[in-house]
Amino acid sequence: MSGSRTSLEIRGALLLCACAVLSPQSLFALDPNRSISQYIATRWGSRDSFPAGAINAIAQTPDGYLWIGAEKGLVRFDGIGFHVIDHANSPSFPAGHVLALVVDSEGVLWVRLDGPNLMRYRDGRFEEAYPVRQPEAGVTAITRSLSGAVLIDPPGGPLRYSGGRFTPLVPSGSAGGLAMSIAETRDQTVWIGLRDNGLFAVRARRASPVPGLPDPKVNALLPGPGAELWVGTDAGLVRWDGSAITARGVPAPLERSSILALASDRDSNLWTSTPAGIARVDSHGSIDRETVDDVPGEVHAIFEDREGNLWFGGTKGLMQLRDAPFLTYPGVAGEGGPVYVDASGRAWIGPSTGGLLWIRGAEHHVIAGLGLERDEIYSIAGGPGELWVGSRSCARRLGSFTRGRIRRLTAWRRGPSTPSIAPATERFGRVRWAAP
Repeated sequence: MSGSRTSLEIRGALLLCACAVLSPQSLFALDPNRSISQYIATRWGSRDSFPAGAINAIAQTPDGYLWIGAEKGLVRFDGIGFHVIDHANSPSFPAGHVLALVVDSEGVLWVRLDGPNLMRYRDGRFEEAYPVRQPEAGVTAITRSLSGAVLIDPPGGPLRYSGGRFTPLVPSGSAGGLAMSIAETRDQTVWIGLRDNGLFAVRARRASPVPGLPDPKVNALLPGPGAELWVGTDAGLVRWDGSAITARGVPAPLERSSILALASDRDSNLWTSTPAGIARVDSHGSIDRETVDDVPGEVHAIFEDREGNLWFGGTKGLMQLRDAPFLTYPGVAGEGGPVYVDASGRAWIGPSTGGLLWIRGAEHHVIAGLGLERDEIYSIAGGPGELWVGSRSCARRLGSFTRGRIRRLTAWRRGPSTPSIAPATERFGRVRWAAP
């Protein structure tokens, strides 16, 4: 077998592995109970490994390839390396920054550039999707609708592409200014966020302004459940609740921050980016954040692939978040200590430095007020609704632990000659204590 053939076969095997990583046949997603810092982060910096500069958009086609829109062109990622597509190596592809990417229901990739060009990539070829006459005019917002059709907003007004043709959403004219974002909610309302004139709702072929925004510049729109819509402005995040704009349910750190991008994952978590970093908001309104030092600059693109991994594209490159086989809790019991996992999934830990705490997913609670802060715990056991702790000073039976609070039910103190008490549970709820 020749060396070149061997090299091709090895590369083919690697490509198969990469396609498996990006395969639509995914069984796992990011564990929503973990904090962002507990995911594995892989980074490709714009100064070294990522070849195309600042990132504006990310999408994935049915063949598994990840597509990245960047300042130096369109990038295809196969799980191994990056291939830049620009006017120099693909004459049919116009020069310019790639600002947005959409994959329609037929698996066709739509590419919006910073000039008048809106391109479509199918069957290995680029073609003009929406020709325009004025060189300075073009599509300024694009998205995929809930039905899989493509929504665009050129200067002449918003259009829907379906069945091989464009259909106007309003009789004539734009919705009131330069569009920055466009989205459709489940009640079939089309929303258009403008650069200078706020938010418009298109219903029954009429565009109406929506009052109540904290700022007239709308950077990002994201459909929520039912008729709800998340609206990211230059002065904070708000929500259309089906009848009005409200800040109810918006975590305080996002109420006044400039929102750069919005996305949701399969667990209905809301992901946002601001100049300060990225944040995840769960369905209960709890927020978890990572600072800009831990992400690739200012993030302008957030995307969940078919495997459930999250991708973030920013001014300093690309980052992928994926689940780790083991959870890490930095700064928790760094020098070791006893561990007990109860029926609810809490892991109770007695650090060798003293005290008692429990962790579960992203939750982390230190137990205070029971005199354990300076007491070294040697052993932990438990049963339904209660916990048994053996420490240097005494044995404790604890219960009623909800919302980070715990109540001491019973305590047995030992003399100085028997400083260590270790509990061990037996069948039928009995507890056996051993002391030296």
